[in-house]
Amino acid sequence: MKKKNINQKGITLIALVVTVTILLILAGVGVASITREKNTIKEADIAKELAEKAALEEQIEAAVLIAKQKYLNPTLDNVIDEIKNNEVITNRDQVNRDTGAVKTNLGYVIEGKLNDYIRKIE
Repeated sequence: MKKKNINQKGITLIALVVTVTILLILAGVGVASITREKNTIKEADIAKELAEKAALEEQIEAAVLIAKQKYLNPTLDNVIDEIKNNEVITNRDQVNRDTGAVKTNLGYVIEGKLNDYIRKIE
């Protein structure tokens, strides 16, 4: 019978510890990259929403300017018609006549752009 060398068992145990340590490091790197990727996608979605909303606000402001050019004293109805012409809304009910909030076709609610017109007598 051969005697087993204790050093051989020690090398195997060290190799096992090193292998487990490397696997744990790789798992940590993998989890970190997945988490980072999800955050990047979320940030991109938020940036897209902000850009869409800003573009819609500009379209509403342009509609107000067009109404001011067409009419001496534009009413809320005049402004709503121009917003509809700019395809921000599809029907007049998307504008709250009490608050001036505009619910756009993309589902965003834009407030504060029609404040000058919500109290005008039509």
